[in-house]
Amino acid sequence: MSTEENTTPLILVCDDDPDARNLIVASISPLGYDTVEAGDGQEAMEAVRNRLPDAIILDIMMPRVTGLEFLSWFRDAYPEPFVPVLLLTALDQIETRVEGFSKGADDYLTKPFHFKELQARVQASLRVRDLMEKLRKQARELSEAQAKLIEQEKQITAVQLGATTAHNFGQPVQAMLLNLFLLERAVKASPEEIPEIVQQLKTHCQTVKDLLGKIQEVSAQETSEYVGGIKLLQLRDEK
Repeated sequence: MSTEENTTPLILVCDDDPDARNLIVASISPLGYDTVEAGDGQEAMEAVRNRLPDAIILDIMMPRVTGLEFLSWFRDAYPEPFVPVLLLTALDQIETRVEGFSKGADDYLTKPFHFKELQARVQASLRVRDLMEKLRKQARELSEAQAKLIEQEKQITAVQLGATTAHNFGQPVQAMLLNLFLLERAVKASPEEIPEIVQQLKTHCQTVKDLLGKIQEVSAQETSEYVGGIKLLQLRDEK
């Protein structure tokens, strides 16, 4: 696969016929591509391990390891990044083409072929590869952006939850402290006020209990909108 040091696309040409390989290389070299040759599927495996190509032109009928056997191995061994494979075969049979596509081929060309058609198909294959790489990069960037957004929402929600909780608990707790002060004073000076103060304390204790219950039963439906559409807890009923 091309790198920052070498951005020229590399085409692997795999055919057991040296004359056919020479013709293929001569056909695509004017397009400015680098090429590497293999005489069968075994040599193609070694070439791929040495450097992953940007596209593969693959004959089907070869000794030792056939084109289809190599193709099956290649798709299993290198699922990413996407490398288009163009099949070359003298067998103009639908069964052969279907089998090739089922094993991971992307296009085919029947021998004998015109060099301009070969050039066009190689160029089209590389355009598809570039598009696939762009889509994969965009998907990765989108996933990273979504992860950051979710983390930011969590942080904002945690801050807002803390502020909301402090505000909602602050009022009844402050009232309880006040009533405790009044209760202490009433015990000494105005005993007749004690029942009313005790009732106030009970009311505020119940408020705190209800708030704790809402926190324990938080759901997505018990939220309110915030800046940017972020959902935040609504602990107390709006009046």
